[in-house]
Amino acid sequence: MAVLPLNNYLYIKIDMWLFGKKEPFVNDTQARSDIITTFITISIVFFGMALAFILLWSYNKSDKLFFMVFSGMVALYATAMSIFVAIIRSNITSIQFKVFMMSSIFMGLMSVILLIIFVVKSTYLFKNIDTRPERSSPPPPPPPPPQQQMYSREDIDADNDLYEERRF
Repeated sequence: MAVLPLNNYLYIKIDMWLFGKKEPFVNDTQARSDIITTFITISIVFFGMALAFILLWSYNKSDKLFFMVFSGMVALYATAMSIFVAIIRSNITSIQFKVFMMSSIFMGLMSVILLIIFVVKSTYLFKNIDTRPERSSPPPPPPPPPQQQMYSREDIDADNDLYEERRF
């Protein structure tokens, strides 16, 4: 039977009409799998955006807070990895188990140590602050009146040499 070069869609429709073939549709199992995969992907994207926002916020607040948040995240990740390795230990070799477990425990301990160090450093900054309301500091003295100052030719730095030296 000679087939005229028709458009593929038209050929499929004629074939279905003549021979009774049905188009394959997505079954329920495949549809559920696709929906779950889509929602998991969207959730991972929003989780990543939340982590990025937390890191950006902590970096803008202070560098010590950033290191505390980052080391806390690394500690949580290392803990999750060590739990995961402990769960799948029967499916991996002894060498793989030792490498994964030692590296995750090492990273967990190092990040907890960094977290403790930066928590101590940040609390040390607030140690000498007096927050009692009954004790207030005296008002600052008024600024001195501006004085007219005469500059000589040596004081004026026309080519910004002194500024460049002070900047670096």
